[in-house]
Amino acid sequence: MKILFVTHNNNEKSGANRSIISLIERFNKGYEVVVLVNKTEGNLPDVLEKLGIQVVRMRYWWSCVPTRSSVARNVAVISRGYLRLLQNEVAVRKLVKLIKDENIGVVYTNTSTITFSSRAAQKANVAHVWHLREFGDKDFNFRRLLPRSSFVNRLNYGKLIAVSNSISDYYKGISSSCDIETVYNGLDISLFKNKFIPRVDNSLNLLIVGQLSKNKGQDQAIKAVKLFNEKYSPNYKASLFIAGRGDQYFLQSEMKKAGSPYYIHYLGQVENLAEVRANMHAALVCSSSEAFGRVTLESMLSGLPVIGADTAGTGELIINGMNGLLYKNKDENDLALKIHMLLDDSLRKRLSDAAFLYASNFSISHTYDDISTIIINLDK
Repeated sequence: MKILFVTHNNNEKSGANRSIISLIERFNKGYEVVVLVNKTEGNLPDVLEKLGIQVVRMRYWWSCVPTRSSVARNVAVISRGYLRLLQNEVAVRKLVKLIKDENIGVVYTNTSTITFSSRAAQKANVAHVWHLREFGDKDFNFRRLLPRSSFVNRLNYGKLIAVSNSISDYYKGISSSCDIETVYNGLDISLFKNKFIPRVDNSLNLLIVGQLSKNKGQDQAIKAVKLFNEKYSPNYKASLFIAGRGDQYFLQSEMKKAGSPYYIHYLGQVENLAEVRANMHAALVCSSSEAFGRVTLESMLSGLPVIGADTAGTGELIINGMNGLLYKNKDENDLALKIHMLLDDSLRKRLSDAAFLYASNFSISHTYDDISTIIINLDK
């Protein structure tokens, strides 16, 4: 069987692409694999070609657009989005030809931002798998451009894989008849080192990783650390390290509101998170609607207990008091109190050990086995 994987962008550092690269490596050992990438900037094609993967480049567009703050910008973005949907008709025809020329048996679309590949698979009469990794509106403020009926048609064609039960429930709410199954993301466990770092003096180093945006909750982390340092635990110092790229205006605005405290550090896009995590005592995951929580698992595998918001995928991964701590979403007071709890090194060590054992169950091998079984059963 020959599988065509369709990617949404060429940023090899994005969570969706990091996950699919790991899967593609394994699929390439037992299947014929082709990967369709967009003609945009980014290193993903180079990474894939170095792995010996056949890469095909084509121009295509997302079927959703980001929601903007002003009406004028929204109108401009949406108008351009609809124009690009029309341009995707060319991509559909080209993809149908590619499917037939390459004798593709399964088209595997890696995120919900792409819909043209599902249409092409249906037109070419081949199986389609859609890996749903995001809510879209709740986590990234995306607005879908397809009419609801058209989007439901896309959901109902082929097999859907959800990265969490929260994602599965969300899409079942759109189409109760869709064929969807939850398969949690897996990681290469061997790449992580479980290293517990004792605190020195009265310090506590906290790390939050992710795209800079209101939905990822960097503002909650800033407010909570400020409360911890200035109200709840003035004899201790928590330092917050923020890693990621995105809405710089949002981050700078939140830091300014907090008085630009010296204990808030912006690291930008970090190439080697392992080095940063090696100097941290805990991780924060403050997303209001985290689809899954790859960062949560990476932190657990690195010896860091995680304090996370009690919502969506984060709430599925963290068992409060057992392998991490949950705080009430958007309640910086509760988050500050949970940070205070981690001053107890014995508690932090217990959570760290339990988190590592728990996260070790999320191996990429298990994920590959589950998805491979789904693909094998498509024709049955």
